[in-house]
Amino acid sequence: MDCCLERKIYDRQINKQGMADRVVDECNPDAVLSMKEITNLCYDNDEKVPEIKDLLEYKDKYIDVLMQGV
Repeated sequence: MDCCLERKIYDRQINKQGMADRVVDECNPDAVLSMKEITNLCYDNDEKVPEIKDLLEYKDKYIDVLMQGV
């Protein structure tokens, strides 16, 4: 359940809100984001790239003309 899309969106929004609160904080107007924080915000480093499967060997099993052309 932790890997669902809604959870990732929620976690990212909480992270962005926390950074925005620190940057816009009137008590500390000179606060800036570090390069690491910006990189973590822009890219999801925890996400693994799924393995790409070659389905070409299965194409002859389909009668459908559209599926054979895929």
